[in-house]
Amino acid sequence: NGALLVSNSFFKIFPREWVAGKMEQALEKPNSVVLSEETAKVYFPNLSAEEILGKEIVYFNQDTIAATVTGIVKPYSENSDLDFTDFISITSLDVLPDNSRFNMESWDAFTSDSQLFVKLAEGVSPQHLEAAFPEMIKKYLGDEDEEYRQHFAQPLSELHFSDALGNESANKLIL
Repeated sequence: NGALLVSNSFFKIFPREWVAGKMEQALEKPNSVVLSEETAKVYFPNLSAEEILGKEIVYFNQDTIAATVTGIVKPYSENSDLDFTDFISITSLDVLPDNSRFNMESWDAFTSDSQLFVKLAEGVSPQHLEAAFPEMIKKYLGDEDEEYRQHFAQPLSELHFSDALGNESANKLIL
């Protein structure tokens, strides 16, 4: 449950303090994993952070991924929905014998399994980003079912407080 497939830019958007390894290189290659400090101690209780780098962990689920530890990060000190402990390079999917169940080419549905986070450059508005969506959607999805699709930018601060997707939103005052 604590594992997450991420790109190398994940830690640029959601920074963590690094205990071992280098953020810029940690998730470049397939079958790489960055561990939280606590998880690293559970997996390798008698090793220092530096000694854990280069060790292999095998993840068994519907697919098997053997990943090399390339980094260790401190956990967030504040509350977060991003309480993941194992950050596996998303390029690991490229080397799986059958990665079709991950639907990496599908943009026609949303689930909590697949999310895209974008950090806008200084001076770029969400409206500017959204203006590029129609051309991008046409390029990658074509015109089929166009009337049923809706793509929009949502501020991270509104992730659980918006009813834009038809779900009941949480109340900020109660939380």
